[in-house]
Amino acid sequence: MTPTAETLTIDGAAVTVHRGGGGPPIVFLHDVLGPLWEGLPERLARSRTVVMPALVGFPGSTYREDLDTMEDLAFWMLALLEQRGLLGAVVVGEGFGGWLAAEVASRWPAAVGRLALLAPFGLRLAAAPPGGLFELRGDKLRPALFADPESELARRHSPDMPTSMEEIEWKLTADRAAARFAWRPYLHNPKLARRLARVASPTLVLWGAEDRLLSPAYADAWAAALPQARAEVLPAAGHAIGLEQPEAAAARIEAFLAT
Repeated sequence: MTPTAETLTIDGAAVTVHRGGGGPPIVFLHDVLGPLWEGLPERLARSRTVVMPALVGFPGSTYREDLDTMEDLAFWMLALLEQRGLLGAVVVGEGFGGWLAAEVASRWPAAVGRLALLAPFGLRLAAAPPGGLFELRGDKLRPALFADPESELARRHSPDMPTSMEEIEWKLTADRAAARFAWRPYLHNPKLARRLARVASPTLVLWGAEDRLLSPAYADAWAAALPQARAEVLPAAGHAIGLEQPEAAAARIEAFLAT
């Protein structure tokens, strides 16, 4: 299924919003690899209308120079939800997008309906600090993201050497955007843990059993910090759950939304 793409201006930043499927809406917030329709968004669109914006600075959007913290990005995301009539919708966030979803839900609980978080950034456990992300490339990055780093899927999304200028530009743009918001503090917000008690959304936390970027121990930490959450671990999945196990992830999310 090929989504439609619409370019909008949200709070001063031009953004491409991808939309596909039919039925009740799901807002999908992508991870550091960028706004990829392949995998989980495409799978969820079989039964839902999936709305996936390219987050500020990532491929398909522009920077706003004064927007450079996760709090700034959360305000921008709220503006998008308001402008598109999506306040109270189900939000699914993966990695970086999961962190953003939690920042929004902890500040404005009514803005988010049910919440599904797939290996989100945002917390830091002293006993299991996050692995390297920005300094890794190709054969070093794949083991951090994928349970099977030698698969065709993993090689396609983390190639040893990009084969086109389009691939190079996409990768550089995504890296710059992620680093802008997540470099310092690295992949977390020290204030978020205590703010998660404000989240009113029933929440599903999904983690890959073979996530080498963020230990599955984070699944329990998120579930303990959120008032209405349960944690589930998917076998044969690394950090990039939505790409590597879209069918299994979608099945868990659909079962959660049906309860």
